[in-house]
Amino acid sequence: METTSFYRQTMASTYATRKFFEKVTTDLQTQLREWDAEVCVEVEKWRQYVVKVTFENRLYRMNLTKNEIELYQHESPFALDRLILDALIKQGLTLKQPAGNYLDVVYA
Repeated sequence: METTSFYRQTMASTYATRKFFEKVTTDLQTQLREWDAEVCVEVEKWRQYVVKVTFENRLYRMNLTKNEIELYQHESPFALDRLILDALIKQGLTLKQPAGNYLDVVYA
């Protein structure tokens, strides 16, 4: 997946927390599905913000508060992506070599 820092920086500084979380999780879902169409990503946005990834009969989960999202949203445009991916990797999710620059930008 290809992405640019310029657009994400604009979103990070202008989007409300909920909308920014939706953008990040949509990008994450797009990237994971490029690697494998069987990946299932579910997002909850109620009292807690939750990202659940199901792949190869295994569930990976990340819970966040609104305050945590706001903190990472304003830290850097891809800090929230990095936080979520790192949590999923710690739980055992293996990332594949990407076709685009998404991971390069996230971990720059």
